[in-house]
Parts: sequence; C-alpha cells; structure tokens
Amino acid sequence: MSLLAIHQIFELKTATVGRIQLVLLVASIAVIGLLTILMFSIRKVTQRLAGSEELFRAVFENTAVGLVHVDCKGRMLHANEAFCQMLGYTHEAVMAPGFHFGDIFFSDTARNKLFGEDCFAGSRDNRYVLIEPCRGNHEKLVWVDLYVELINGRGVNPQSYVIATVDVTRQRRAAGELAAYRENLEKIVDERTLELRESEERFRFIAEHNHDVIWMMDIPSQRLTYVSPAVAKLRGMSPDEAVAQSPWAAFTDGEKNRVKGMLEDALKNWDRNLNREEYRSIETQQLHKDGHVVDVELVVSIHPDDSGNPSALLGVTHDITERKRAEDELRRLAFYDGLTRLPNRRLLYDRLRQAIRHARRRHRRIALLFIDLDDFKPVNDELGHHIGDRLLSEVANRLLETLRAYDTAARMGGDEFVILLPDLADPADAMVIAERVRIAVQKPFHFTNCGPLQISASIGVALFPDHADSEHELMRLSDDTMYQAKRAGRNRVEMLSFPDKDSRVVSWASPEQDSPLVLSWRSIFESGDPVLDAEHRNLFELANQVINAAMTQEHQPAQFFGALEILINDISEHFTHEEQILEQQKWPLRDAHAERHQRLLIRASQLRNAANRKELPFETLVDFLAVEVVVQHILTEDRQYFSCLKENAIN
Repeated sequence: MSLLAIHQIFELKTATVGRIQLVLLVASIAVIGLLTILMFSIRKVTQRLAGSEELFRAVFENTAVGLVHVDCKGRMLHANEAFCQMLGYTHEAVMAPGFHFGDIFFSDTARNKLFGEDCFAGSRDNRYVLIEPCRGNHEKLVWVDLYVELINGRGVNPQSYVIATVDVTRQRRAAGELAAYRENLEKIVDERTLELRESEERFRFIAEHNHDVIWMMDIPSQRLTYVSPAVAKLRGMSPDEAVAQSPWAAFTDGEKNRVKGMLEDALKNWDRNLNREEYRSIETQQLHKDGHVVDVELVVSIHPDDSGNPSALLGVTHDITERKRAEDELRRLAFYDGLTRLPNRRLLYDRLRQAIRHARRRHRRIALLFIDLDDFKPVNDELGHHIGDRLLSEVANRLLETLRAYDTAARMGGDEFVILLPDLADPADAMVIAERVRIAVQKPFHFTNCGPLQISASIGVALFPDHADSEHELMRLSDDTMYQAKRAGRNRVEMLSFPDKDSRVVSWASPEQDSPLVLSWRSIFESGDPVLDAEHRNLFELANQVINAAMTQEHQPAQFFGALEILINDISEHFTHEEQILEQQKWPLRDAHAERHQRLLIRASQLRNAANRKELPFETLVDFLAVEVVVQHILTEDRQYFSCLKENAIN
C-alpha cells in the first residue's frame, strides 16, 4: 500500500474521527441542554406542586367545613380545626394513635359503609354521601352530612379517603321540630275539627231547644241566614218564613230606623277600630205574625271574616214581655197612685222640677192647681170606702178629660189632687182650666146600687215665676190658696194676686155664698170685642138660669122648659153673629169654627128630642149646654180667635 493511500486512509480516518467527535460534542451539548431544560422544568413543576400543596393545606386547614384525611383502615392522617370543633374534640385528641374515625359513629352500619368489604360497591365516581348521627365529645349528638372522596394508590384497592363533614344538627333539629310541630298542628286541626263539629252540634241543639230566638245575618247582603225554631213562639212564624223575610220586617215602624242606626254606628266604629264591643244589647219591639207588638231584647255580636271585615251578625232575641210588665208594675207602684193610677207625689215633684227648668229656659209660665174635694168625707163615712174609692177614681178620670195632653194630674193622697199646667202663655189659661175642672167635679156621679152623688172642689192656683221660683214654694202657695177657697165658701177657684198688686186672694168664683149660681163670668174671659163679650156674658147668665130651673123642674116644669128654649135660641143666634164678625175680621179658621157650631147645635137638638121622649134625663141636656157649649166652647175654643180680634183692634 502506498504512502499516499495510507495517508489518504489516515486523513479519512482522521476526518471521520473528527466528525464523530463533533457529533459527540454536539450530542453532549444537546444532552446537557436537554438535561438543563429538564432540570428547569422539574424545578418549576416542583415549585408549582409545592405551591399547590401549600394552597391545599391552607384551604384544608382554614375552611369552615370539617375535613379529614383517613386511610382505608380509618386511621386519622389529617384533620382540620373545623372538624375538631364540630365534634367538640381537641386536635391532639383527634390525631392521637388510638383515635379511629369509625368511632365517631353510633351505628355499625355507618362504619361498614366506609371501612367494610363492600364499601364503594355501588359507587361509580369514587364518591359517597352519608347522613349519620355522630358521637361528639362527652357523648354529644351531632348530625353530620359526610361527603367521602376515594383516593386510589397504584393498586386497585383504596388507599385513603378525604371526607368533608357538615354539621346539620340545627337543620335536623329544626326539621324534627317542624315535623313535630306539623304533627302537633295536624293533631290540633283534627281536635279543632272535632271540637267544631261538636260545637256546631251543641249550637244546633241549644238553638233548636232554646226558648230564645237565635239568628244569624249576613252583613253585606243584610239577609238572615239562620233563625232558630223558637221564632214560632215569639213571632208566630216558622224559621223558613222568618229567613225569607227582610230582617227589618220584624220591627215596628218606630223601632226599625232606631235599630238600623245603632247597627250602622257599630259598623262605623268597627271600621275606625273604635269601641269594638264584643256584644251589644238593644231593647226594642218586634211584630208578631198576628199584628200585636212583642217587647224583646236583642243581644248582638259582630263577627269578621278572614280579612277582618265585619261579615256576620250573631244575635239572640229574648222575649222581655214579662220583665217589662214587672218593670211597669214596679214603676207604677213607685210613681203612680195605686187607686187612681195618676202620678203620685214623687213623680209630680220630678215633673214639676223639669217643667220649671224648661220654663226658665223659654221664659214661660207654669201653673199649679191644688184641688181638695168638698164634702168627700161624709160620702166615705156613710157609704163606705168602696164607694169612696170609686168616687176618687171617677174624679181622676174627669180631671184627665179636662186637661191638655201635656198636663199632669196627680193624687197627693186622700181627697187631694194637684194639676201641673206647663208652658202657659197667659195666666188666664190657668183659670179657664181650673174653672173647667171645678165644673167637671161638680157634675153628679152615678154608681150602681147608689143614688147620684154630688160633690164639689176647692181649687187654689199659684204661678211660676209670678208667685214662686221653686217647686216646694209653688206647692206650698197653691196649697195655702186652696184653703183660702175653702174658707171663702168652697166650690171655688182662687189664685194669688200678682206680686206687683196687693197680696189679697183674688176670687174666681161667685162671691155670693148663698147663691145657687155655678157659672161666674170674669173679665179675664173677655175677647176684646164688646159685642161678643156681652153675648158670652148673657149665655153664662142663661146657663145659670137653666141650671137653677133644673133643680126645681119637678115643681115648675114650664119655667125650666122656657129657660131651656131661650138658652138654645140665644146660643144659635150668638153662633150666627159670631161667624159674621169672624168673617169680617178675615179669621183663617172661621169655616172650621162654623162647622163646630153646627155640630154643637145638631147635638143639642138630638139631646133635646131624646129628653122630650124621656130616653135620657134632662140633666144630661143641661150638662151638655152649660158645660160643653157655654163653658168649654167659650172658655177654650173661642179663645183661638181672641188674638186676631185684639190685633185688628190695634191696627
């Protein structure tokens, strides 16, 4: 081999070695770089893993959820503070070698689910959820939700568990309490339903067997929804008939609006949340089916709906007829005379006080008439007390017939009576009424098995405020004046003089004690027209003549009938003349007054014919002409036009 070949081979080998060395160098550098990068990556991954572990440890230790890490045998590997506090243990006690996680369960079933052979047998995602009661420190019961996560090692068997525990004791207790409350509520509802059913049965039993009427009314529609059977006895109708009626049809016309108004006031107060009375009692009157009135007491309560709005009325209607009768009887015994049924002294004083207060406010007069019967004692002694009592009762009736509707007649005791005349415009009105009373008492009284009885009355009159300003003083003065009438001859009316005149007693009766006249004309009776007053005075005198002639008609019948005809003719002529004057004066009530004249004349003619046929005693005709025509018509009905005559005379 030549040197050249050897040299070429050598150079070739040298080049090859160089290339190999270069390749090796490059490879070494690459390996070193790769190792450097790998080491850097390993370091970076290690740092990241360390950060994740620190983050995991921080989360593990500081989360509010209890976390534990246990091996597959139940030995504790880690436990956070939340888990320890949940069960009431210290961290050292939990991590002690003798502490086993399965010991916190009361039940072996729970332990087998975690650490038995079949654990996670039905789990597909290596997770498990348990809800178990756990044993805390000092046997404390803690309900826990356990969320178990399986961590596998290299083999197929589990290596450890991470378990999250959540304390649900409060929720379980609340749920238990709620369940108990619900159970108790259902029990209460059942009991209340039973009670309600029993209550309804008791209500229906009581309602259907009660003497009082029990009813219900729907407030919005104002219709009755129930009426108990007792309505048949109270109002004479069936419950169906009562329900079909309007509730207000049960009341009298006078009471309907009053009861409605009371209900409306109660509902307004309810809406304003004022005076929500549980019950309200009303005394009223209802109509029986046959038309008579029944005194009842309503006890009513308002019942709201679920929204608090008044929905229904529950009422009880009680018949108080007997109670009202007893109350009336007690009131009668307390305030009324048992014989005459007139007000007694107590009630008279009460009405007198009220009348004085009213008169003071309105500046009006009051008259008090004190009446004592003349010659009553002989009747009582000779004919007996039963006749005397009947006579007193008849006197009371006559007093009432002569009075106005708002006057009061009272019996003071024995044969003494008092009449209260309130709201007087003119003192003469008191004297007119007193004279009518005197004449009414003087008329004969007729009783079975007893002849005609004739008595008279002495009457004393006193005025408020002219004579007295108190009830006691007014009563005393009228009593004193009555005794003046007694001393002056009886069968008289006396009135005190006015304070600005002399203090003597003014007589309103005939001064001639021996005169048989019973009608006396006084200037206070004058109308203001001299012609009419002369005719009125003449009629008084003619009436006295008829009365005097009637006393002797058996012996002098011609004189009696003559006087009677003159009186009737003069009455007729006077009526005609009076109507002409009233027409000239343009008195608006002239026609009605003329009709009254005609009725009086027709009645007088009827009584005269009946007396002539001897169908009634002539005394009845005399009483009618003297009392009703002359005294009552002239002293009462004619006084209606006196003011018109006086006004026209002034103008």
